[in-house]
Amino acid sequence: MAGRYGKCVECNTQNLGKLGSLRSLLLTFPRRWLCQRVARNVAVTNHVAMRIALPRTLTIYHGTPDSGVRPASDLADLGNGLQIGYVGRLVQEKGLPVLLEAVKQLDNSGIAFHLTFVGDGPEHAKLGILSAQLGLHERVTFTGD
Repeated sequence: MAGRYGKCVECNTQNLGKLGSLRSLLLTFPRRWLCQRVARNVAVTNHVAMRIALPRTLTIYHGTPDSGVRPASDLADLGNGLQIGYVGRLVQEKGLPVLLEAVKQLDNSGIAFHLTFVGDGPEHAKLGILSAQLGLHERVTFTGD
């Protein structure tokens, strides 16, 4: 989107190899051309919709229905504490350090919880280091690697 194609190739080379990265970059142009001509583009979040910046984009959320936020007094009824899970690729775009910072606030508040990351990706090691730096190694589990 920013026109820094060399940077795109460099970043994608880690996962796709040089040839795969070049192929991916070249396929971007016909994909974007086609996306300009469809009746509707679909994004999974408003954040993704803003990042892809395509015309006629509709955000369609998926997952479980929002049952509302439970009062803090109800957290004691959870037995071993609040169970939090993330399922997906461990990549920079997902903002996963923000999730770790948020659960650190839970920890500082004395709220019992456990966070499980299910998935793998280039940010796995960095997230593990950040988790340890925040003192969350006993409350955070990484699986799927």
